[in-house]
Amino acid sequence: LGHNVLVGYGNDSYSLNSAYGMNIFEKSNKTEVLKEITIGTADAGNYELYFALGDASSLDVEDMTYIGSGRMEDFGYVTHKLENPIYLDANVSKFSIVAYWELDDNTKPIPLSSNGYALYINMDLEQGVSYMSPYGDYWQDAYNMGAIVGIKAFTDDATYYAIATKTLTVNFEKDKLDVAS
Repeated sequence: LGHNVLVGYGNDSYSLNSAYGMNIFEKSNKTEVLKEITIGTADAGNYELYFALGDASSLDVEDMTYIGSGRMEDFGYVTHKLENPIYLDANVSKFSIVAYWELDDNTKPIPLSSNGYALYINMDLEQGVSYMSPYGDYWQDAYNMGAIVGIKAFTDDATYYAIATKTLTVNFEKDKLDVAS
């Protein structure tokens, strides 16, 4: 589901125009390639993306790997294609993606899908998979708000990805397929 709520940190006298969100993804028991990340956007501003193997909810963002940044122009979504796709071995069962949003004007930078609204009321939520933080050092579970942060990760099977991204010569013979790069 897409994001239907925006949240941020602050009080009556001061509000942050930036914040962090994290989603923890489970993957299959085969080697996959992380190639794209889509994040929800609340308004114009900049974003940064970070990666960590496993459940990173106990880590500071400074202990994660920076994997890219870009500019958001409006409310909606941005898909960030990784310049260097990340190979996730078959023995990796989870990985974490962190997004940092810094908006030009808006003081609610974190896009959430919240089950508190009509079409989202039956949305499946799981504790311990989606987090928020004002500074990227202490993570609050979005489950407690009935929500999940607007971060999506896209992977391909590593074998398919390797074939699809190379120039191939394919020879068909009876009962045999020979593929060479």
